Amino acid sequence: MELINTLLRLFSNNYYEVTKINEQFLMFNIEAKVLDYNIPNPSDIEKTFRKFPSRDTVKIEIYNSLGDAEIYTFGSQHKSIHNFLESLKKIYADLEPEDEVLIKIIIIKKFDNNIITIYNFDELIEHLTQFQLKNILTIFSKDLINSQIVFEVQDIKTEFETSRFYFIKPDKVYFNDLEKDYFFKKDNLIKQRDANCHFANSYDFQFTPDDFNLKTPSTNEKFNNLMNKLSNLFSLIYIANISSIDDKDLINIKFSGYKIVDKIFKFQDINPNNNTYFEIYKWIYQDGNISDKIGLARNIISIENNKSGDILHIEGTVLESIYSNYQIYLKENVEKYIDVKNKATEYLMLLSNQISDLVKSFSNALKNNLFLFITFFTSALIINSINAGKMADIFNKDITYITYAIILISLVYLASIIWDIFSNAKRIKRQLNDIKKTYIDILDKHDINRIFDQKKLDNDISFLKNRSFIYTIAWLLILIIIFLLVINLKTF
Repeated sequence: MELINTLLRLFSNNYYEVTKINEQFLMFNIEAKVLDYNIPNPSDIEKTFRKFPSRDTVKIEIYNSLGDAEIYTFGSQHKSIHNFLESLKKIYADLEPEDEVLIKIIIIKKFDNNIITIYNFDELIEHLTQFQLKNILTIFSKDLINSQIVFEVQDIKTEFETSRFYFIKPDKVYFNDLEKDYFFKKDNLIKQRDANCHFANSYDFQFTPDDFNLKTPSTNEKFNNLMNKLSNLFSLIYIANISSIDDKDLINIKFSGYKIVDKIFKFQDINPNNNTYFEIYKWIYQDGNISDKIGLARNIISIENNKSGDILHIEGTVLESIYSNYQIYLKENVEKYIDVKNKATEYLMLLSNQISDLVKSFSNALKNNLFLFITFFTSALIINSINAGKMADIFNKDITYITYAIILISLVYLASIIWDIFSNAKRIKRQLNDIKKTYIDILDKHDINRIFDQKKLDNDISFLKNRSFIYTIAWLLILIIIFLLVINLKTF
């Protein structure tokens, strides 16, 4: 608060007594009694005023014991510093030597590029901690509406921060250190929380535990405790099944794990020195399946509450228990996953074998068809030779018509085989899609597509079509050759 003190000393010959001081996020005011009052040099006032951030509006009010006042707002177009000091002389002229002067400094603070000034950090925390929980959260929600906020604190030696709030020394350039994807991360966290938890006040208080978790503590213990409590509270909100803050500042947290835990407590009951819930929150939302992890955490927390009897005072060993149980859970899931994957692979192999069987059946039908004609002609040749006593006039009228009939039957048989093969190919595709649907609640969509490799099945079906085409051509060529042979050799 050295800047404020410098301004007060200009009007007091270095002696004054502060009677009131109040710091809020958007306003600062201080009152001081001055006995040894003074008319400062205009250049000194100008120089001091210019040290204040240009985003803030600084106003000074000076009252004599008679109630007369002189007011000056720095940068005002209506009154110059010279006119202000001339008017001040008139205020002082009516005073007796023992009379006191009251000086008020009022500063209206504004955001500029997400930066706002704090003139007396300790007083700000005193002001903030006098409120109840809902009021504190409302102040953070409504006064600090920007995404990430840099507090330029006039009276700190050590800087500190959370993921959202940065408390820095004056005139430090800090923009490059802000998380550019803060909003994206925060929105994603809130969406994940809403998908797994119900927070009744979510619309009013769009916070995450990281907003209040101090990466580096401040030198003000009250502030550290406040931020730690808020971080722990929102960690609970991000883990519990149901949570709410009512108008009487009572917090209701409900866990549905192995046991049902329903706890109503006050904000001051939260332990600021135990960050176990924050560590659990970070583990749940950092990576992996949030739904599985949050369910496991609720189970362990409900068991621990049954042991200790107080969900607010769980020990750090709970986190170790959650880690251990999650490793067991992952191992069991891996075994189940391997089993599911093996069954899926077996089914895929079965479909592939069905396609191979279709190719074999077509090949066998072609061979049987050829064997039928060879057997028929051989038999006709032998019988005709025995009856005629010579090998001539094989394709008489009867044999020729029977051959035509066999060719026609063969064509019908070929058509039925082709229809059956393509019907089965479509059926196999449908079977694959049906089996993929049965796994959609068990496996990830991308994992299903990877296991049930559509490309492999398409390759198998393409192989089936190519083979079917070759066998069909071969079949038809055989029939054409036989037909031409009969035409040329028939004897009627």
